[in-house]
Amino acid sequence: MGYDATGDDVRLEPGTAGGGDGIWWASSICDGKPALHALTADRLYSDVLGYKARRSLFRAYVDDITTRRGCTHITYPAAKDFHDL
Repeated sequence: MGYDATGDDVRLEPGTAGGGDGIWWASSICDGKPALHALTADRLYSDVLGYKARRSLFRAYVDDITTRRGCTHITYPAAKDFHDL
């Protein structure tokens, strides 16, 4: 994945979900193993999109990948995680 923590030193771990510092992550179980699904966005793009679009984009990404891989137990970030970068 390339990340193990955000700039706020928040750990990206299976069973968690969150966002901050331009990275958002969700977790799930895929093929019986924990999985993390992360998306990053440059501040410029995030400013143009706004928080509602960031949230929708991330949710669509996670829905797509977890559906294609047959993942279960999906944990999404809270709406508040998309407000600040």
